[in-house]
Amino acid sequence: EPDCPEWIYADGYITESTADRFMEVLAKVGDRELPLLIHSHGGRVDVAMAMGRLIRARGMTVEVARTDYMRCEPWDEACEPDFHDGTFYGHANATFGICNSACPLVLAGGVRRVASPFSRIGVHQLVTTRDEYRNRYEIHRTTLSNGTVVTERKFMERQKIGTVTSTDLSASLRGALESYLNGMGVNPALIDLMLSKPPEEVRYLNDQELTSLGLATARADRGRTIVWCEDSQPEQAGAGGGKPIGQAADAAPMPIVTPDGQPCTPIPGGFRHRVAIGALRVPFHASIGRALGFYSPAQAAREMRPGREEENDTMAEYKSDIEIARAANKKPIQQIGEKLGIPLEDLVPYGHDKAKISADFIARQKGKADGKLILVTAINPTPAGEGKTTTTVGLGDGLNRIGKKAMICIREASLGPNFGMKGGAAGGGMAQIVPMEEMNLHFTGDFHAITSAHNLLSAMIDNHIYWGNELEIDARRIVWRRVMDMNDRALRDIVVNLGGVANGFPRQTGFDITVASEVMAILCLARDLEDLQQRLGSIVVAYRRDKMPIHCRDIKADGAMTVLLKDAMQPNLVQTLENNPAFVHGGPFANIAHGCNSVVATSTALKIADYVVTEAGFGADLGAEKFFDIKCRKAGLKPDAAVIVATVRAMKMNGGVKKDDLGPENVAAVEKGCANLGRHVQNVKKFGLPVVVAINHFVTDTEAEI
Repeated sequence: EPDCPEWIYADGYITESTADRFMEVLAKVGDRELPLLIHSHGGRVDVAMAMGRLIRARGMTVEVARTDYMRCEPWDEACEPDFHDGTFYGHANATFGICNSACPLVLAGGVRRVASPFSRIGVHQLVTTRDEYRNRYEIHRTTLSNGTVVTERKFMERQKIGTVTSTDLSASLRGALESYLNGMGVNPALIDLMLSKPPEEVRYLNDQELTSLGLATARADRGRTIVWCEDSQPEQAGAGGGKPIGQAADAAPMPIVTPDGQPCTPIPGGFRHRVAIGALRVPFHASIGRALGFYSPAQAAREMRPGREEENDTMAEYKSDIEIARAANKKPIQQIGEKLGIPLEDLVPYGHDKAKISADFIARQKGKADGKLILVTAINPTPAGEGKTTTTVGLGDGLNRIGKKAMICIREASLGPNFGMKGGAAGGGMAQIVPMEEMNLHFTGDFHAITSAHNLLSAMIDNHIYWGNELEIDARRIVWRRVMDMNDRALRDIVVNLGGVANGFPRQTGFDITVASEVMAILCLARDLEDLQQRLGSIVVAYRRDKMPIHCRDIKADGAMTVLLKDAMQPNLVQTLENNPAFVHGGPFANIAHGCNSVVATSTALKIADYVVTEAGFGADLGAEKFFDIKCRKAGLKPDAAVIVATVRAMKMNGGVKKDDLGPENVAAVEKGCANLGRHVQNVKKFGLPVVVAINHFVTDTEAEI
């Protein structure tokens, strides 16, 4: 159609039948010169090269980009094509296109190869597999009269005994790759980059590498996709008024330019760009559904389970958080500190990947200008959490990716939630803090120090009563309980000092969780050790019979508690999966304390980074308001922006849906839950901050709900 740009879209894993399917699509296209937009995590190397040769023979342009469909996604069984020939309307979108693993070999086939600064092109070692077989024979031995033994062997069957997987690049395979890349005009040095990363990791190529290798011959701006554009007359442009699409923000969701950089005129209606054939969806070896063989991602996931992968270079569709974290390519913590200008002598290493920052370094930062402070909060959450930490880490990584000197400040994880329903506190997916397991377990021992300091005070109270009770403490009015960093319902209410005179005076008390300790809240508000001791000394631990308060300093426990906490006062430096710096320090709950990481960590980060992204617990009505009212007021902090995280699940729950019924699609509940989001936005704006809403999108969310 002369006024409607068209392209072919390939999305998913490259499997055994992909090249044959691609030939079917090309036959359907006929003589039309259409580009190929590809979004793939890789697959079979031999098939990728076969596709590349088909692309080169056709003289096609290839771009790493996605297609966002207008009405429904073709792999949904209920989705019908927009046209009788099986084609669909959609938007071409270069932002966040992916071409990993074997996919760059398909990209290499393009006469013109286009990538966006916001697309990701990566390689890793190739995985080859071969089946091993064993032949089974039936053997008959016959002894002749002269004593000769005659042996007869009869073939019975061929048995598969296993599969051998290898990442060794044979000379023949390397030769085939070199020949292919040379023929496509791509530097074979790409092979060495493939060998630099194991199969479970990805070596992403930067702009300079893409250009020097010849893998990208053109660049698309953010949100800009280069596709072939047929001639069209301005007077036929309809509502767009003949303006180039890039100039009419209300007429088109993104600009589209021709391969020579000239803008297309807008099509009637202003924004619908037609997908010529449709999506090639994973995995291609599955049975063909209707038309071009689309089927659901759920089917794809079932087909791609371990043990069902195709040969060569295949990757699982999803990895768990712990699998991703364990495969992290961590840098030595000294290199992370170097990014922030922290000298080696001011780093106190805890192993190779975490360290504390010395008090001397923190003191030297006073007087320096502060960077920008960004708070990440959320709508009223579900019991599973809504992804504030994931969003915080992702935002910090994103700021660093675009060249900003950014740092992340979050809380440490409590063992209670870690072993309960909620789980860890290091983020999720590709937006995690590492070492994730250490951070979610004992980390640098801060929580153990807080537990010890708290329980030292508890022991000293009972000991004071045992040795005469000079302060006249009323044992019925002791308000200081004990703590441990673990869920244990049986210890909530207990009786202590049983066992006779030698063990003291029996009384009722109980255990709280360490993150609920007042010591935790105090540590996270203190500026230095002197301030810490003063605050600890002011803790009210009990009352006398005349109801006068007894303080920690009256028991003379404040100094000893401060000594126990001297190392815990120092912020912990770690890194994200993308090797960006993060302070993880403190962890008060938001429902009983202020729900933020330590003042000393945030204040220090603001002195050594241009942007600091932090988070506050629970919803904005609790954690964010405590962040503003308590932490910012006490520490003199002035945040510059706020991000409110929302999920479809939380919107439905706030829209009246019960927890067990959150799975099925319910657009009405999402719309009803928007009132909750709107109220949070209003509340945060009252503090004078600009607000951004971030949707934490899950694969279980439907397009209608989003």
